[in-house]
Amino acid sequence: MDLNNMMGNQYAHGIKKFTWEILKERYAAQEQAVERISRAIMTARDYEEVAKLFLAVYESGYFEAVQQHKEILKSHGLEVNVTHGEVPPNPNAAKIFKS
Repeated sequence: MDLNNMMGNQYAHGIKKFTWEILKERYAAQEQAVERISRAIMTARDYEEVAKLFLAVYESGYFEAVQQHKEILKSHGLEVNVTHGEVPPNPNAAKIFKS
């Protein structure tokens, strides 16, 4: 861990933690790329835009997977309707940001 970089760039740790929360066990394979990306995040706007990008990619993958599963189930004669709603917060979940 580059302590000087982390101290000089207040957003680097947040980007790394945010990415770890999404990738979990896959994080290690992406750590070098995340490190390089986090060094480029220098402003609050950069931080917010990168977070939005990561979430858009994550969400896109999720909806694509749901659609593929719906098609597979339909080919077996099952029709499903997947909806989303507010999910109650898990008090035991690791927090990305402290409030």
